[in-house]
Amino acid sequence: MAKAWFNLRQFKAQAYLDGAQGTLDRLANSLYPTGMDTTNAAERRLRALDFWRKHGTEAAADAFGVTRSTLYRWKAAWKSSGGRIEALVPGSRKRASNNRRTVDPRVLAEAVRLRGLHPRLGKEKLLPLLAAFCAAQGVPERLSESRVGRMLGDLKRAGRLPDPSTLRTNGRTGRLHQVRRDRRPKLRRSGYRPSDPGDLVQVDTVVTFVDGVKRYTTTAVDCTSRFAFAWSHATGSSAAARDFFRRLEAVAPFGIRRVQTDNGSEFQELFRDHLQAAGVEHYFNYPRRPQQNGTVERFNRTIQEEFLSWHRQTLAYDLPEFNRLCCEWLLWYNGERTHHSLGATPLGYLIRKHGLSQNGWTHTQPCVRDVSGYTKWNQEGQLPPHISPNPCHDGNHLATNPALRRRDARLQGRRH
Repeated sequence: MAKAWFNLRQFKAQAYLDGAQGTLDRLANSLYPTGMDTTNAAERRLRALDFWRKHGTEAAADAFGVTRSTLYRWKAAWKSSGGRIEALVPGSRKRASNNRRTVDPRVLAEAVRLRGLHPRLGKEKLLPLLAAFCAAQGVPERLSESRVGRMLGDLKRAGRLPDPSTLRTNGRTGRLHQVRRDRRPKLRRSGYRPSDPGDLVQVDTVVTFVDGVKRYTTTAVDCTSRFAFAWSHATGSSAAARDFFRRLEAVAPFGIRRVQTDNGSEFQELFRDHLQAAGVEHYFNYPRRPQQNGTVERFNRTIQEEFLSWHRQTLAYDLPEFNRLCCEWLLWYNGERTHHSLGATPLGYLIRKHGLSQNGWTHTQPCVRDVSGYTKWNQEGQLPPHISPNPCHDGNHLATNPALRRRDARLQGRRH
């Protein structure tokens, strides 16, 4: 113990002879061989004390941007600890005691009563009701929308608010059943920027009314290549969204690793289950923030102006024919239509920038394969070598599309 104190005094004396940095190193290596918290801030404070000893208070205050009282406080802390460097490590600036939110019990009781009568009341609707209650009862409580929201959160965590349940009738049996909400946590994009095709695909739904008939067109756009796909269903269920994504996986010339959607019910339940089973990350937009899905929202405008508005009757009364025509349009959109953001077609961009190879073509579906041969076939009168005469590989669920069969037969006839 005496030897350790002798070494400590020796180190303190050495600090005034050859500077603070050497002393700091010896303290860390000799007195504390297992290591200690010598942060940059502690080193800076030790250098400030040494500079203060050599050049005076005014120079040290100007050089290190501290006051005279701060220098004396650092020096006192260092001396009182026996020259231990950890005494100069900055402490926590957290307050010793945090304020606890206190609300008048009468206001809390009124909030619980109102939510019991009207379970769906939010903070916006509840604020004027509680303000009127406080005015009538003479309760000196200052309320705001955010304060009411925090108060509701406290009551919910304490289990004092009723948990509303949604009941629905089974169409076959006529029995009531409780709808269980999907309580899984939702991932947010949080500034993520995709760099390769398939890194992030944005998905959305366009709802169209025609003569009282409602149709749901699900759309998807790859944020990097702008490769797009769309398919229409008669319902907006999660099963329909899952069917759409399976088709998207079949036609996309790249693997899909992340998907971004809004918080619609069609992107819950079965859709989320399918993404989870496929190992695809699912990002959700923040509520009422469609601009976070800006790429697919822009495509929604394009497909409505250039295709949906011109085939409304077909969409309403002949859904299979509409999807066939939509595939025709998508072939042109992805293979021939130039995009301003790319300076090329989506497929041309994939070939030029991301090295989509011949092997990649053989595993893509008809939407990609057929369009890729249009220009070269027109110039040379024959199919490009990477296009197989077979309209699709085995197991492709789009093989029964009559439009693709007719196009393939036409191309084969001209080839011969």
